[in-house]
Amino acid sequence: MTSARRGIRRPRPFARPAGWIAALAAAALLAGPAQGQTGIPTASQITQDSYQPPMQRLTGAVVFSGSPGLAAPEGAERLSIQLADVRVEGALPGSETRIAALRQRLIGKRIAVSEIFAAASDLEAGFVRDGYVLARVVIPAQTLEDGGPLRLTVVNGFVEKIDTSAAPPGLRARLDAVTAPLVDRPTLRLPDIERRLLLAGDMFGVALGSALSTGARPGGTVIILNPQFRTITGFVGLDNSFSRELGRWNLSAGVELNNQLGRGEVFYLRASGHPKLGERGYLDDRPQLRTLAGGAMFPLGNDGLTFGIEAASSKAGPDSGDVATASDFDRLSLRLFYPVVRSVKRNISVTAALDLQRDRQDLETGAGDFGIYKDRTRVLRLTGEGNWQLSDQSALRMAAVLSVGLDALGARSAAEATPAEPLSRAGADADFRKLELSFRYDRDFRQDWSMALSGQAQSAFGDPLLSSEQFGIASTEGLSAFDLGSLSGDSGWFLRGEVARHFPAQGFGHPLVVSPYVFAAMGAVHLENPTADEAARIEASSFGIGVDLRLIRDPSYSSALIRLEYGKGNRDDGQEDPSRFTIVSTYRF
Repeated sequence: MTSARRGIRRPRPFARPAGWIAALAAAALLAGPAQGQTGIPTASQITQDSYQPPMQRLTGAVVFSGSPGLAAPEGAERLSIQLADVRVEGALPGSETRIAALRQRLIGKRIAVSEIFAAASDLEAGFVRDGYVLARVVIPAQTLEDGGPLRLTVVNGFVEKIDTSAAPPGLRARLDAVTAPLVDRPTLRLPDIERRLLLAGDMFGVALGSALSTGARPGGTVIILNPQFRTITGFVGLDNSFSRELGRWNLSAGVELNNQLGRGEVFYLRASGHPKLGERGYLDDRPQLRTLAGGAMFPLGNDGLTFGIEAASSKAGPDSGDVATASDFDRLSLRLFYPVVRSVKRNISVTAALDLQRDRQDLETGAGDFGIYKDRTRVLRLTGEGNWQLSDQSALRMAAVLSVGLDALGARSAAEATPAEPLSRAGADADFRKLELSFRYDRDFRQDWSMALSGQAQSAFGDPLLSSEQFGIASTEGLSAFDLGSLSGDSGWFLRGEVARHFPAQGFGHPLVVSPYVFAAMGAVHLENPTADEAARIEASSFGIGVDLRLIRDPSYSSALIRLEYGKGNRDDGQEDPSRFTIVSTYRF
């Protein structure tokens, strides 16, 4: 589930002072600014939940059209007949009610001959609504007499062939494998066709177009696939969502290598951080802010099941005055993804993941580095996500993530922690449970207006969590008037609403959409077992104005987005209410 960082919180370097190391750390901290009040996230808290490319394209449509060939002959409305029976040959499963309605419409009364053609056409339209988009109802040659029967035939349409001749040679085999279950399959319905074509279009680097043509056999249809494909895709981005101590500015870039092995796989790399060189620079051993990530995803079979592996490493060394700290976070993730429902209007997927994580923070002094905390966690995450395109020009996304910490596979539990090297939170353990819920609702109205309402919540079921598992509400998706990471806790929630108006224009010879908007957000975070310098609960809100600039060079691959926003924040814990100008920009290629 892509969301605001779940674990952003301020570090608590002397939350558990014990022994001479902790005393030295406390003395060093007291000599400088109170870092516990600065809201500076550690490395684990700037690391996204996942860096993988999107698994599905949630735009586009699969359209089937055609003329049923049931137009009544000229003059049929002036001829009448009375039928004694109607026989439907080759009726499709589940069509009993529709056929009974047709018989009632035509039998036992005098009707115009044109009514026969209209009833047959309505029956075919009913089959289409039931998903049998390739079925046709025909009136075979016959002699109709008063008091006689009428014979109708249902031609059970089928896919005769998938034409992938327009696909690049390295892509053709995978497209054939994904769509092969459609060929010669009886009683094929629209959901079956949609699933296979959309799965083919979900291949990384592919933008799939399709068309229909008549096959050589009666009732046969040929589906013609015309994909666009890029072996290399990627992005660059720049934002200023971080605090001053972490350099404010964050430069990010990523690249995807698509279908290099011809099996529909993708290899990807990501890099982000504060773009400075020299001491504490991006290439330094102790950078101010840096994240590196890479991974790969491989299809398992041809029905959408995908295996992914990803490694991520983050380092943070905030410039907070006299106190120097450095944090490191490493994660190895193994993931299985499966689209339970894949269609144009409705998509439901499940993901199972195992995260192997290492998180530590050190105090840097002239006498050397001293450990503030060290965590090792093994977390099983189960995710369910649904996306619906609703009939009123709106879209709804909902997701739930259950995370279970395992005291196994090398995890470091509270029993193994020592006073000299504690865990990141007093009372927390490697064995934990938490539940995350999120939603987003988008709707267009009055032609050029749109609204968006989103929210997220986390429950730790009354227990304190380790630093990397906490929940943050200060983000570009939540309370964006606050620095990233300045509001977090073991549990919490936020709601955000936006209303925008869209002005189409042209920029650099390409379509440009300028969308000014207003926003408001509110939320709260709660800490279990807070220390003396922490608030057990913080409620906050933010509001402001902004503008989105979206330049579309290629709808399938290349676009640029710049978001400019000014917001004001309010919080109830006695700390300063911020004002913030935020820039977030991304260019995909």
